[in-house]
Amino acid sequence: MNISKDNWLLVWSASNEPVNVHNVVRCFRGDFFRVIGGTPPKKASSSGIVTVVDYDNVNDSDRYSFYPSAFDMKWIEV
Repeated sequence: MNISKDNWLLVWSASNEPVNVHNVVRCFRGDFFRVIGGTPPKKASSSGIVTVVDYDNVNDSDRYSFYPSAFDMKWIEV
């Protein structure tokens, strides 16, 4: 399932392919997470947020928010 909201879609920066819920990602620090959602930008100067949980977290508790660039992602208008 793609991550989209309010005519925005979360994509990989390099390919513009959609990011899917539960994709495993590695941040710039080397830590692994699972993507569970996000919030698109509210204005042109914003980059939005990506919401993740620890890779081995089975109940999606302890959520973290990162800028999309931490995972080489971006929000695009669709």
